[in-house]
Amino acid sequence: QEALLRLSVSAIFPLSQLTEQLQKNRQLYPKTEVRIIIEVLSGDFLIESGEVDLAITENQATQSNGFENIPLMKVDMI
Repeated sequence: QEALLRLSVSAIFPLSQLTEQLQKNRQLYPKTEVRIIIEVLSGDFLIESGEVDLAITENQATQSNGFENIPLMKVDMI
């Protein structure tokens, strides 16, 4: 049986970096299916509701709800 990773990604996250990492993961884990939701300000809800396994979001509120929060990068808004 194939593994499934449900991933939520904020619309402000650079998709080129996500694509690059997904290609590396496909080589390492070719049988893992990845489903991606591009979202705007709803990553916290999606992870808290169990709709996704991992959320890349701009909000840090989920840390107080028992989820681990790991800063990945700064995104400059212009």
